[in-house]
Amino acid sequence: MIEEFWVREAVIQSGLWLNLASGLIGVLIGLCILAPTSKLLKTRVQSKPVGDRWDKSRPSTNENQTPPGLEIKYEECTAKLKIANEQLQQEIVKRQKAEAELERSLALLLGTLESTGDGIIATKNGETIVTFNRRFVEMFDIPEEVIESRSLTAILPLMLEKFKYPEQYLGQAKDLLAEPDAEAYGVFALKDGRIFESYYLNQRLGEKIVGRVCSFRDISHIWLIEHQLLEASAEIKAIFGAFPDLYFRLDANGRIIDYQAGRESQAFLPAGQLLDCLLQDVFPPSVAERFRDAIAKVMKTKSLVAIEYSLPIQNVEKTFEGRFVPFQKTQVILIVRDITKRKRAEKTLRNSEKRLRKQNRALAYLAKSKTLNHGSLSAAVEEITGVAASILEVERAAVWLYNENCSQLRRLNLYDRNNGHNAETIEIAASDYPAYFAALTQERTIAAYDVSTDLRTQEYYRSNLGVLGMTSLLTAPIWLQGKMVGIVCHEHLGTKRKWGMEEQNFAAAIADLVSLALEASERQRSAEMIRYQANYDLLTGLPNKMLFNERLSQALTDAASSQSILGVMFLDLDRFKQINDTLGHLIGDRLLQGVAKRLVKCLREEDTIARWGGDEFTVLLTHIKSKEDAAKIAERILEALKPDLEIEGHHLHISSSIGIAIYPSDGTDSETLLKNADAALYRAKEQNRNNYQFYNSVMNSNASELLIVEHKLHAALEQQQFVVHYQPQINTSAGKITQMEALVRWQHPQQGFMSPETFIPLAEENGLIIPIGEWVLKTACAQNKAWQNAGLPPISVAVNLSARQFQEANLVDMVGRVLSETSLEPKFLELEITESVAMKNVEYTRETLLELHHMGVRISLDDFGTGYSSLSYLKKLPLHKLKIDKSFVIDLTKDPNDAAIIAAIVALGKVLNIKVVAEGVETVEHKELLRSLRCKYMQGYFFSRPLSAEDATHLLQNSEWIKVKTSGWIGVSKLCFSSH
Repeated sequence: MIEEFWVREAVIQSGLWLNLASGLIGVLIGLCILAPTSKLLKTRVQSKPVGDRWDKSRPSTNENQTPPGLEIKYEECTAKLKIANEQLQQEIVKRQKAEAELERSLALLLGTLESTGDGIIATKNGETIVTFNRRFVEMFDIPEEVIESRSLTAILPLMLEKFKYPEQYLGQAKDLLAEPDAEAYGVFALKDGRIFESYYLNQRLGEKIVGRVCSFRDISHIWLIEHQLLEASAEIKAIFGAFPDLYFRLDANGRIIDYQAGRESQAFLPAGQLLDCLLQDVFPPSVAERFRDAIAKVMKTKSLVAIEYSLPIQNVEKTFEGRFVPFQKTQVILIVRDITKRKRAEKTLRNSEKRLRKQNRALAYLAKSKTLNHGSLSAAVEEITGVAASILEVERAAVWLYNENCSQLRRLNLYDRNNGHNAETIEIAASDYPAYFAALTQERTIAAYDVSTDLRTQEYYRSNLGVLGMTSLLTAPIWLQGKMVGIVCHEHLGTKRKWGMEEQNFAAAIADLVSLALEASERQRSAEMIRYQANYDLLTGLPNKMLFNERLSQALTDAASSQSILGVMFLDLDRFKQINDTLGHLIGDRLLQGVAKRLVKCLREEDTIARWGGDEFTVLLTHIKSKEDAAKIAERILEALKPDLEIEGHHLHISSSIGIAIYPSDGTDSETLLKNADAALYRAKEQNRNNYQFYNSVMNSNASELLIVEHKLHAALEQQQFVVHYQPQINTSAGKITQMEALVRWQHPQQGFMSPETFIPLAEENGLIIPIGEWVLKTACAQNKAWQNAGLPPISVAVNLSARQFQEANLVDMVGRVLSETSLEPKFLELEITESVAMKNVEYTRETLLELHHMGVRISLDDFGTGYSSLSYLKKLPLHKLKIDKSFVIDLTKDPNDAAIIAAIVALGKVLNIKVVAEGVETVEHKELLRSLRCKYMQGYFFSRPLSAEDATHLLQNSEWIKVKTSGWIGVSKLCFSSH
């Protein structure tokens, strides 16, 4: 099309030149030939048409006749000119037709230029744009005014702005300018991501170059597809290279059309070119023949065909698998894979399956074994090691178990295929083989091929295994409840042995079976322990309440059938709680064990003694003839307990109170006999303890009374039935009241004053002592503050703290709150605790008393001398006063030992700078003897009984009689009160 453009230009120019030549020819003829007759010609020419000017048939009217010769020439010229004119007219018609055809071709050319997807520009002289299409303008976004200028110099900068690498395009343009007849092709990237290809063609007319045509085509999508195809091709090639298989594409005759080989499969190919080769040219004849048969089968069935064959590759026999797959209509894909390893693995797996079935049968046998589940541990381990050695075909199998702290291992059993079982105990220290046992905690098994070089077994080998001739070792740890409790060792002698995975699994399963045997043994021991714990007391080893009741029920049945009698005893240790609280539970437990041993020795073989709970024991006496038989045994028990028990340096004296009920007179069933024996026990306690009492019907009424008292006690606090009485404490040297002790009393509306010995133990037991104690403290502090407000000299008030009160966590806060509410200064309050309470938990006592001491409250130790306090602890407590128990004062005039004890306590108080007060002073003899022992602070009925608040106030206001009591003479002045 571009060539037709240049033809059109040439034709137009030649037509112009032809018309011009025709005119020139006519002028030349007129000038040269007709010059002599110019006038005549001029006249004719001016007056006649051209056709008539040369008409020879028309005669001349000119009077001057033309010469004949000239006429002839004229006619000849006219004829020639007419012919030339006719020819020229014909040529002009032809040219006009050519121009019309050219116009149509040009229109077609322009339509074609505009319809193409390429951008086209035609130039001449390297500067002027001859033509272009709209696609070119759009591709480079050239403004209309610039393109209409037809200047290549104006357009080129706009084009360069679009190129990503304009220097590349400029370089090509320079090369074209340097070689005018050169043609070029190029691919250029644009900044917006498009890719253009360009063609530069020279346009010639004949041999002459008349210009250049440049076309630009957007090949972005083609470029992208080609790039993707290249990447896909590279990826496919990489995939083929990674696979170990050979890939062939074959025709129906077995000719290789294409092939791919991975890095590994390269070694399987023969050297040389394989394309267009037949299979028999590449593979051995026997293999190639099988390949051809497979190809024929694939072409026929259009389905996959697989064959296996073997070939020696690099002196190693290898097994291959060929898989033939139909491809298209006349081709086959052959995939060749090396399956040597798979074949070996299959063979190994078949052998492993045989061994595994054998091992599973052995494990199933052991799992069902009665010895494992119900027999002894040693018998179970003996059976397990024998089976393990046989299945694994090892010379020895042994089980080792850890001791309790996992520091030592003891060999429980060794099975030797030559010598049988060996139960000889051998112990090794785990710390001597750290690497070996550390590995066992981390690994499921230790499968040592060479025990002498394996880092895990080297240290063990050097000391033990080497001596035994062992070369390979398979060890599995025994786990029980998440803890390694031992190991199972399978020892191989002779040639070194590589342990298979199924053998390691079997060894681990054997270890699990040992664990099951241990668990079964432990379960059996636990069941026996549970049965024992259910029926026996763990501390003393005596039957417990449950077993005693069973035996009592059976004994009652036997007694009913034989019409015999039996006895039931209830024993309670006197003052055991005091010992337990003072010296601690450990000493208390040791005491109970010692008592239990003495009690057992007092009974007959057919009798049963049980620990009922705490310090209570029950005794079943079968086949007795009378109550006297029971009495003799009770006396034997009381006598057996008389000697002191020495426990950790303490000489402890203990006695017992015993209650006895006899079948059938005191009851015919277990519950009644036990209840009545318990009632008799309480009667024995009321009789100053250390005795025995037989049951009688009056005892139950007393027990009922205590129950009624407990019920009434709950309502007493709410109904304000409690009152506080005050007993003075006297400085006998000065004859002064130094303190008032607050004592709670229960004033029942109907029964009057209830004895503190009746309700205080009940309140301590049911917890009511806590609110009662707080009420007493608040009442006493308020009363003391009232005395001070009344103008009486200030003295302190003493309040007793019960054992349960002292253990309350908020005791210190409660005391502080009461002092704040009553506005009493802390120095006028003294809190009393008994010696047994103080010694129950010395550290807690010390911390609590220190807090009270820092608050300003004074502390007194009550009932001193009856407990088991240590002097080393005594000096650490912030005490202000020791109160000698009244038990030492009552027999003071009769027992010189009591006087010695009091003298020692007074001396101790002097050394420790602690006041000493004697309680229970009831006679003048008591007073005088105490004064002789240098005890000047006293309290007791001799001076005053506990008084109501009103009477105590009156006593403080009118106390002259105190002088008489203390000094023996009557004074007339009032007593001076002092807080000292």
